Amino acid sequence: MIKQLQRRFIKIAMLSFCIVVFLIVGLTNILNYVRARKEIEENLSVVLENLDVIQQTEKNWKWSYGRKDTEDSYIYAEDTDIKEDIDAILSGVRFFTVTLDAEGNVIRTNTQNTNTVDARRASEIALDLYRKGKMNGYGKYSRYRAVPAGDDLIYVFVNCKRKMRECGNFLKTSLISAILELIAVFFPVYFFSKAVVRPVQESINKQKAFITNAGHEIKTPLTIIDANTDVIELTSGETEWTKSIRNQIRRLTKLTEELVGLAKLQEIDELQERQKVAVSIVLRETCEQFETVAKMHGKELVWDLQDNLWMYGDEAMLERLFSILLDNAVKYADEKARISVSAKKNGKYIQIEVRNPAENMKKGKHMDLFERFYRADASHNSATGGHGIGLSNAEAIVELHKGKMTAGSPADGEICFSIRL
Repeated sequence: MIKQLQRRFIKIAMLSFCIVVFLIVGLTNILNYVRARKEIEENLSVVLENLDVIQQTEKNWKWSYGRKDTEDSYIYAEDTDIKEDIDAILSGVRFFTVTLDAEGNVIRTNTQNTNTVDARRASEIALDLYRKGKMNGYGKYSRYRAVPAGDDLIYVFVNCKRKMRECGNFLKTSLISAILELIAVFFPVYFFSKAVVRPVQESINKQKAFITNAGHEIKTPLTIIDANTDVIELTSGETEWTKSIRNQIRRLTKLTEELVGLAKLQEIDELQERQKVAVSIVLRETCEQFETVAKMHGKELVWDLQDNLWMYGDEAMLERLFSILLDNAVKYADEKARISVSAKKNGKYIQIEVRNPAENMKKGKHMDLFERFYRADASHNSATGGHGIGLSNAEAIVELHKGKMTAGSPADGEICFSIRL
């Protein structure tokens, strides 16, 4: 149990740290991406604002696309003043423009400020967007916008490959850092988890010791009371009072045994030895034993068990688990009820269910049934002979076998105990 608490603490601590770290990583990457997008938009705005200056320079450039001697190249006019102005304004901005006429034909291409595409490729990109009717958006590595210029249409492309690469590198770096931080934090969390659960361990150990000692202390007066009752019956004969005393002795003896048994189960963190157990055979034998008991109470016990269900565990504990469940069903099922038991393989697990009608149960989960001394009837009527300890023992056995046990009502007036082993 202590190891389970320690593992749970480590899981919660690491999960909390993981959530915080990845929230920070996510937030910083979002902010970084927003900043990059903003810079790209600013670069596009700068190009658009200076489009007139760029066009003026383009008029002094003779585009010679298709000529054999200067194919895909420009003959630049010696207008150095304008070129220097553009270089100063658009320093660091990589862009290219493509101008289309009213009929969608390329009439001018400017790729002087980029080295990622040539005139031919720039024309192909612009024509493809024009045919698709796309005037504003993002390409693979560029931000583009189409603006009218008289009867013409100018596609402006700003290269954003470097910015996107920076965002990708930042994301990779931050994720690697986050993973390294998680690994680094795990070791101190694991080390200090022992100190965190130590007070709980001490409290549980004291509680177990108290239950065990109290059980032994109670047995002595019970033995004396039982012996005195024998003497009374020898001298005065059996009466309803002596019968009542014996009934209460049996109840207290059984309660003490169940409490001590639960304390011993909770002292075990895990099974030391596991053996191959034929679950279907053990469960069938238990059902056969309780079939007669159910008939004596006017109830019917039926079972549907898949053959060849095997697992590694403690056979005696599993037999006790099944006995607790069937005893509980026989005691608390409605009059003339039909109790059904099923077992089948579900993937790598064995799924066991015990169902019976119970008029006081409402639809929903009933995990409180596994609490010690819990009784579904508020009056804690002792007519059934139960103490509210059996199901706690059953849950402890299931946990020792690394399984899961749940209780719930699929509908009003029905209870189902489900075990996955």
